[in-house]
Amino acid sequence: MLIGKPTLETFDSFQAALANDRPRRRRPVEVDPAQFARVIKAIEMGARFPLRTLREAIGTSAWDSIMLDAMHKRMIKGWDAAAQALHWRKVASTIRNVSDFRTVNVIQTGDFTTLDEVPEGGDYQETEFTDDRATYTVKKYGNIFAVTYESMSNDDLGVFGRVMQRFGGAAARTVEKYLFTTLIDGNAAIYDGNNLFDSSNHANDLGASKPLNHDNLEAAIELMLAQTDLDGNPLDLAPRYLVVHPAQKYDAMRLIKSELLPGGANNDINVHQGELDLCVTSRITSTRWYLVADPSLIETLEIGFLGGRQEPELFEESELSDAAFDRDVKRYKARHIFGMVIPDYRGWVRANV
Repeated sequence: MLIGKPTLETFDSFQAALANDRPRRRRPVEVDPAQFARVIKAIEMGARFPLRTLREAIGTSAWDSIMLDAMHKRMIKGWDAAAQALHWRKVASTIRNVSDFRTVNVIQTGDFTTLDEVPEGGDYQETEFTDDRATYTVKKYGNIFAVTYESMSNDDLGVFGRVMQRFGGAAARTVEKYLFTTLIDGNAAIYDGNNLFDSSNHANDLGASKPLNHDNLEAAIELMLAQTDLDGNPLDLAPRYLVVHPAQKYDAMRLIKSELLPGGANNDINVHQGELDLCVTSRITSTRWYLVADPSLIETLEIGFLGGRQEPELFEESELSDAAFDRDVKRYKARHIFGMVIPDYRGWVRANV
């Protein structure tokens, strides 16, 4: 059963589920709407109800609907909490609705740096620009969580609710890990065949022995400011984010938040105060730091979600499956489908301590 969105939205649908389940029950059960609302709210909040007691009290099909609805909401709660604390949404310039698993093309073009002057009575001139393209495909990520009959008999909704919430958090962290560990810190090859950070071909790698300090930050910013488009026109980029490992968090905070130059002896003004927003992630090497351009100025990152569904999906295995029948096991599957690409290297700069 797919629970992409809550399937038990109203009391009427709950009553219908009970009605369908009554032939298997010893006596009819009437549920008060207010009581129904309290039960749903309690489940969503992780209340500790014995699972077997609830299941037997309201019937199998009605229970499954309530359980899946509540578990899905707990999973989305975990997704939302983790996604807000992570950084992939901040640095993304585009979040796309991808319709299938075929290759997605991201077109990169030259820039219209300035407009041509048009003399009185003169013709407007047609302009041309160069283009390039990056590609990616969405991929599936997920895991299965099994609940045995013994666990359902002995345990409570609080435990399974927390597990589902962690599933949601894991989905958000998977997106973050793919971005910072695989694409960025892994320095993967990009659309032009070169590595993302390449001092010779991309001029966006500050090099080794560059600790995070005032002078090196200034040099990294200058690298980004010097970038040009495909036609050689200046882009006038400005960095927006400073990405660091937790080991460099407080050095970074002093560098971009202090009013005076850190370590300076002459009360010099810190020109970098308030210039950058800080992103701290453990998914990069502790001896590296990065600059990311303002996503509104250049295509920094495109993330595609299948069907536009950013949240993970939750499925329940049928009670008629072999696992349910042979081993008294009910299984849930969390699935997340996404892909991403760096459309333009010019929005990124790397430095090694």
